[in-house]
Amino acid sequence: MTTIVKECGQRVRLAEWRVTDLDAMHRWNGDPRVTQHLDWGSETLAESQQHLDLCISSQSECPRVRFFFAVELIAEKRIIGDAGFQWASDTPKKRIAEMGYFIEAKYWGNGLGAEAAGLVLTHAFTIENADEVRASCDVENRHSERVMQKCGMQICNNSTTQSRKHYRITRGEWNP
Repeated sequence: MTTIVKECGQRVRLAEWRVTDLDAMHRWNGDPRVTQHLDWGSETLAESQQHLDLCISSQSECPRVRFFFAVELIAEKRIIGDAGFQWASDTPKKRIAEMGYFIEAKYWGNGLGAEAAGLVLTHAFTIENADEVRASCDVENRHSERVMQKCGMQICNNSTTQSRKHYRITRGEWNP
């Protein structure tokens, strides 16, 4: 099956998930270190299969609502995570996307999450015509917060709840 590449950076690229990518999906989705700050994640291969099926089925939706892609480390030709967005609001007046990104723990600390998130912003703003992209993280997840900051996102005023920090960036603020 051919890989459909959506965005390509210096070290990572975003590609559509394929049915053959289950093991790659489960490496990050089944790792409690990656999902420790989330209220979801997969403990079993069957649960990762459900998540992969959702990512693949969303590719053929019309109109498409979810844009989550495999994050491939170009040098190793290896999928190391998942990154993308889904529409929170898609009206003629305002298109707002909610972004997420997940990288295998062994690749943390190298800026790969920020590069993948930056590619998601590129896709959201230039291809899908988003007006604004939002993201949030658990208040304890400083690394995810740093990814948002590296991408130029700004914390939303009064948006830090007891458990989450919320960030946003508009197309006008975005600097590719």
